[in-house]
Amino acid sequence: MLFRSWIAKFLDGFFDPHDSLQYFISWLHHFYVSARQGKQSQGQAIFIAGPVGVGKTLMGTQIVSRLMGGGCDASGHISGESEFNSEMFEVGVLNVDDTIASTSHEKHLLFSNTVKKFVANRRHRYRAMWKNPATIEWSGRVFVTLNDDPDSMRAVPYTDASILDKLMLFKASSKGMNFPPSQELQRILDGELPAFARWLSDFEIPEELKSTNRFQVMCYHHADILEDTRTTHPNHAFSELLDEFLIGFNKANPKERTWKGSATQLLNQMLNDTSLTNLTRH
Repeated sequence: MLFRSWIAKFLDGFFDPHDSLQYFISWLHHFYVSARQGKQSQGQAIFIAGPVGVGKTLMGTQIVSRLMGGGCDASGHISGESEFNSEMFEVGVLNVDDTIASTSHEKHLLFSNTVKKFVANRRHRYRAMWKNPATIEWSGRVFVTLNDDPDSMRAVPYTDASILDKLMLFKASSKGMNFPPSQELQRILDGELPAFARWLSDFEIPEELKSTNRFQVMCYHHADILEDTRTTHPNHAFSELLDEFLIGFNKANPKERTWKGSATQLLNQMLNDTSLTNLTRH
């Protein structure tokens, strides 16, 4: 698929499943080409989860960031730890690690809302030290890499309808590859990135991946990551209780297709279900 180089070998073996590579390359093509043309294009935030040592950070901080004129560690800014954010708007890519959003529900909610804002809005509040705040236009990308352990996976935003279309959720392969020493890898990237950029310019997004929305490319959501985010949602426990209640209701009322009532009536009936009483009280 790609010109044969070290970058090509890395990308061809990085994604799980391999088919998701097409979505990533299409996303990167749109980002790169629109930037070269001087256009303010919007695009989804990228989340890549996977084992340690497979090249997730390399992908975000070396390949994508260098293609797009630089990146910065935006973890502190996006988590709300720093109000001065001028460095974020001097680069094209905001690199974020997985530790900032998984420490508490409040931080996770702030992180999710901030990611949503960066994807959806062109205009942002600019704060630099010793300068008055200003509003500027910026349409870079948020690029989040995280390990695939349960604690790290909690950093992925709750995937409700308001944010799902603003995210790409990828999984990195556990196979990985042998990486050369750091200095040798830098030499390889210095030599190959210009050729990769040229190939990326000529790439054509497959018809089935094109979208008519503002992001131009269809979203990709890895099924495992999507399921993980849903099971960590605060509403998940209640959703399971509701499923159990409706199963019992259907058995007791086989001719009824729906249950109707107010929230108070629902809670009252769930409390009166002896199999759910103790759980529902919480």
